[in-house]
Amino acid sequence: MNTKKKGAQTASTAASQLLRPAAGFGSAFGAAPNPAQTLSQALNLHQRGDLTGAERLYRQVLRARAEDPNALNMLGVVKIQQGLAQEAVNLITKAVQAQPEFAEAHNNLGLALRKLGQLEQAVQSHERAIQIKPAYAEALNNLATALREAERLDEALAACDRALEIKPEFAQALNSRAATLSQAGRHAEALIDVERAITLAPRLAKAHFNHGVILVTWVDMTHRWWPTSAAWSWIPVTPLHGITGGTPCNRFTATKRRCTALPRHWLWSRTTWKC
Repeated sequence: MNTKKKGAQTASTAASQLLRPAAGFGSAFGAAPNPAQTLSQALNLHQRGDLTGAERLYRQVLRARAEDPNALNMLGVVKIQQGLAQEAVNLITKAVQAQPEFAEAHNNLGLALRKLGQLEQAVQSHERAIQIKPAYAEALNNLATALREAERLDEALAACDRALEIKPEFAQALNSRAATLSQAGRHAEALIDVERAITLAPRLAKAHFNHGVILVTWVDMTHRWWPTSAAWSWIPVTPLHGITGGTPCNRFTATKRRCTALPRHWLWSRTTWKC
């Protein structure tokens, strides 16, 4: 997959998780249908990964209705995806001021605040989203991430568990739980969760990254023969489902990345690996 196509898919995935219009947004425009149609077109572009086109249409809505909470929220999401977190905070803050019970906007505000390193404020925004919408699994998962980054690990695990009670096959929450368990030094448990996340969502890049990090950390703690600096070249870029079964090997090649001199008792090959 080329970089352009991959980027579009990533933006599309992010948009599908973040873009949640406020309830009843169509009726909010009253008798004027054009802003609603424009907003719908903007959402379609956003979900297809066209951030520039989506931003143009969101701003067109805002020229007609400067305090429209949906357009402010969605434009804020664009800014998050563009790496402009402070602009996102400014926009989404206006959205929640215009519509205080807008759970999705509070959740997105938490994401933007976390990007700025304002973890306590991020936690508060995610908690507000959950207060408004208790079964909001995505907000619980984002809350867990903010808590983990604030090193409040027990609370982060509790948030992951709540998200998984709501959505038992929520791969992102499993991945978050794995990262939290690994940070707490519980690497065996973390490996189980991250591998289940990969099984449920084979294209979840963060899960593959965390899988590599967990293995690197665990091995580095138990086998000092593997320097951490050398291990980063081994982070898998194709799925590795488990570390048992198959034929033992001491090297692998995966998508033009190779690591040699792995101990034969550690890595076990599967069909996704060429040894």
